[in-house]
Amino acid sequence: MGYVLKTAFDRFPNKFIPLSALIVGLVISVLLNFHKGITVAVLLRGMVSGLSSTGMYELLRNILEGKVTEQKIGDDR
Repeated sequence: MGYVLKTAFDRFPNKFIPLSALIVGLVISVLLNFHKGITVAVLLRGMVSGLSSTGMYELLRNILEGKVTEQKIGDDR
């Protein structure tokens, strides 16, 4: 979704991608649970899933680009 926003809008800032993922996760969660009723748990589940998608993307990107290194406990690198 972040990639789609970046390519669809030329000047879409990167700092708004997590916020847009949060909103999309929230909307999807509400739509999926609309018939059961909207509770705080439903809202939190949607927000967490949206933000975790951004975090997992960043983690995978950093691993594939070699930016994540193993650091031993007590190592001051």
